[in-house]
Amino acid sequence: MLWDNEVDSVADVTSNIEITQVLLRVRQEYEALTTRPDASQESFQWLNATEAQRLMDHLQLVLDRVEVTREQSNYVVFLKILRFLSRKYQTLPSSLIIRDVVRDGSNPLAGGGFADIWRGSIGLTHNLVCIKVLRLTIEQDEDQRDMIRKQFLHEALIWRQLKHPNVLPLLGVSSELFFPSFCLISPWMANSNIMAYLKRNPQHNLSQTFLDISSGLNYLHSRSPPIIHGDIRGVSVFDDRGQDIYKF
Repeated sequence: MLWDNEVDSVADVTSNIEITQVLLRVRQEYEALTTRPDASQESFQWLNATEAQRLMDHLQLVLDRVEVTREQSNYVVFLKILRFLSRKYQTLPSSLIIRDVVRDGSNPLAGGGFADIWRGSIGLTHNLVCIKVLRLTIEQDEDQRDMIRKQFLHEALIWRQLKHPNVLPLLGVSSELFFPSFCLISPWMANSNIMAYLKRNPQHNLSQTFLDISSGLNYLHSRSPPIIHGDIRGVSVFDDRGQDIYKF
């Protein structure tokens, strides 16, 4: 069966039959949970946080390695299980965590309604990165902070799976750099957003810009479930060897 072949791919990556068995059991309980409301009480009581983290790490390895469409495989099932585990255990795959990121300067370069934008660098190579810092304030109660954390985990996990030339990739996240706030880390776009770029380069080929944006949006809308950007405007489109879609 196709599912069995996809599960075998987990074993291929990990060389660990135990992980394959855990995944099969998780899938069975996940399907029961989505079809039987009464199954929620007993589901996943056997899966502790450590084992859940281990399984999430291996699922992300498979999602990173396998390029498939939803009609041809159980890729979407793996992603749904990964998203479910992330919500339930309030964590992310370890491969998303970046620990050697540093910020530049003492003030953000820009800000939106819920986040500030900093420039930073990663590791010994000092590759420049954009750091999106979600705002947490002392006025927010525990429920609000919990909601922000859930939104952060959701956005990071979904963004991490996107692979398209016209969609800005997520490099990783950090919960330490601006503790207790959370950071989403992506490549730094040297040409800034398309509005600023056009002011400096009024002869820029807008036809190609629109084609690139449309290509990126079509990719987002073709995901399962579809991803709605909801904030496409000049300041959220960047020019750097093509148009990258990114939501502040």
